[in-house]
Amino acid sequence: QEFLKAIDQEADELNRAIDSLFEATPEEAGVVHLNLVQGTVESLFQAAETDLAGKSGPGPVRFECEKNLPPVLVDQARLVQAIGYLTRCAGRTLAAGATLQVRASLHEGRLRVSIGSECGEAAVVSPPPASSSDAAGRGDSPLDWVNSDLMLTVCRSLLQAHGISLQTGPPELQGELFQFGPPMAAAAVE
Repeated sequence: QEFLKAIDQEADELNRAIDSLFEATPEEAGVVHLNLVQGTVESLFQAAETDLAGKSGPGPVRFECEKNLPPVLVDQARLVQAIGYLTRCAGRTLAAGATLQVRASLHEGRLRVSIGSECGEAAVVSPPPASSSDAAGRGDSPLDWVNSDLMLTVCRSLLQAHGISLQTGPPELQGELFQFGPPMAAAAVE
């Protein structure tokens, strides 16, 4: 009974996320509409942290920003959604007890947001369960992995709408699972 309830809750959340992405008319099917505004990475991280606090989450998460990062020009609601989904997906793959780090830095003159294990510690990746009995033994289900795949698909669409590509990497390489570069506001680029 609880399993079915959990499935319904996760399905409802994903349906809301997908519905919120697409305001489609027949000629705009699949187009993500953005409301671009100038803001700071710090404000994005604060909103993402607040958003994650209200959901079943990935475990401990630490948000960190370098000082004096340039402003960004993004749809803040959509980017907060993407950061939250990527953090939840990263939490699913890290070893129990590992702390996730969401970090913003300036790298070679470009903003970079990375999500992975804290301080680059090597994380033990927990692969998708091979069967429902394996999943039950670990406390997750094959549906959890399907949800993670759907969240990644949504994130890629959100980021692509901003002109951003999502880079993924094996956690053995400095613990980073996801990385992307939010667009800087024009004034910061000049």
